Amino acid sequence: MATLSLSERETQFFQDLYLLMQSKYPEMSEKFGVWRAHQHFKLGEGEVFHETSNRETKESVLKIIKKTDLPTQAFASTWTLSASGPVVATWCCDDRMP
Repeated sequence: MATLSLSERETQFFQDLYLLMQSKYPEMSEKFGVWRAHQHFKLGEGEVFHETSNRETKESVLKIIKKTDLPTQAFASTWTLSASGPVVATWCCDDRMP
C-alpha cells in the first residue's frame, strides 16, 4: 500500500498554503491544488508534456509530444513556480475542461 511520505516541514508547508488560500484566495480552492514537482523523462528542445483523459475508462495518459503537435484546444494544466512567474509543466487537451 502507498504511504504518505511528508516530513514535518512539508506538512507545515501544506497547512500554511491551505491557510493562505482560504484567507486570501478562497475562490481558487476548487481550481488549484499541489503536485510534487518531478520528472521521469527529460524534455527535448520543442517538446512538452501532454495529458489526455478517457472519461469512460477513467484513465489519464501523459505523453511527451512536439509542442507544434499540441491540439488547438490544449490548455496549461500544471505549472512549476519561478521568480518570474509560473512555468507551464503540462498541457491538457480535454476541451470539456476547465
